Amino acid sequence: MPTAPTLSSWAIAQLETLALIFVIILALIVLLKLLKKLGLERWIHLGLLPLLKLLGIGRSAANVTVIGFTLGLSYGAGLLIRYVQNGVLSKRDSTLALCFLGLCHSVIEDTLLILMLGRYSGHFMGTVTLCHYCYRYDCPLA
Repeated sequence: MPTAPTLSSWAIAQLETLALIFVIILALIVLLKLLKKLGLERWIHLGLLPLLKLLGIGRSAANVTVIGFTLGLSYGAGLLIRYVQNGVLSKRDSTLALCFLGLCHSVIEDTLLILMLGRYSGHFMGTVTLCHYCYRYDCPLA
């Protein structure tokens, strides 16, 4: 017979999840440093330059864009803020890079999330939409 979840079991599960997130981020940072050491990061930048030029993003934003695309928006946004404060990036390049990263993450990650949910994704999205509608418009169903 299953036992009822307790506060301590929840806390342990949260700590395990945080440890796993830490390991994943650490592995991604190590991978990025390894790519820099091997010189492969430069090739990734060169491969992305035509796309970035097409979008109007300058060469100085390539590093932030690659990092944001591979390590995620949080880490990329931190670097973006630092580069803008230090004057490495122009406001235009930072805005365009942030728009590109946001678009890529919304298109790719949201699509993968829905694919992972499988056939129940319609039910999930319907529930989310209904909850949003009830919250937004003070619906009596909520």
